[in-house]
Amino acid sequence: MKRRKKSERQKLETKLDALVRDKVRARGYCQIKKIDKKVKACKGFLQTAHIISRSYDRTRWLWQNVLCGCSSHHFYYTHHPDEWRQLINEQGGLYDKLWEIAWNEGKPSYEVYELEELFNKLKE
Repeated sequence: MKRRKKSERQKLETKLDALVRDKVRARGYCQIKKIDKKVKACKGFLQTAHIISRSYDRTRWLWQNVLCGCSSHHFYYTHHPDEWRQLINEQGGLYDKLWEIAWNEGKPSYEVYELEELFNKLKE
């Protein structure tokens, strides 16, 4: 069975994800550890942790929505979403602010030309 070719939108989303991932990992340390008191030790490699799920396009590539986290912190908070929300909201209510953007920011997703503009802006 032949694979379906990726659409232009899918290609841009993949490029944006890679760009954000590389820039976040370049921070070089687990940012979650600085604000977390529950998970004591950092373990594993660094990952891009989204405060609001990647499924929401309006916050997916916002710098405020991504943290560099080790795999143990990322795994723990993926499976404890209420604790994640509380932890992030203790940092000035950031979770709720991002949630508002994700839900109330006009159209639910970007047009292709908007993704191209966003990619060029983030690349700088």
